[in-house]
Amino acid sequence: MFVVAYLVTAAVVTTASEPTLTNISTRAFVQTGDNVVIGVRDHGPGIAHEERTRVFDKYYRGSTGSAARGTGLGLAIAREIARAHGGEVWLEASSPEGSEFCLSLPFAPAEASS
Repeated sequence: MFVVAYLVTAAVVTTASEPTLTNISTRAFVQTGDNVVIGVRDHGPGIAHEERTRVFDKYYRGSTGSAARGTGLGLAIAREIARAHGGEVWLEASSPEGSEFCLSLPFAPAEASS
């Protein structure tokens, strides 16, 4: 639940210059392989192309996020939590009109390795 809450909160913070005008969208669907995918899209400034490979690095704060509070750990932690549960978090799309992050999780927990 933390990962979904984080993605929604980050979308609101990134988008909101005025909280009453914040517009984010979510979607959920079942992906082949028995995974559920949840997407969160904001309408903020987007992520620069050259920064997209770094957004999941610990302590990384992109140039468009420098005005927002934070340590740059949120996406790194979200990805680690998702992976610990057999899932993944990724940047699906980004443009000057906003970004979409997705979370996938298996319906059943991943089996522990011996």
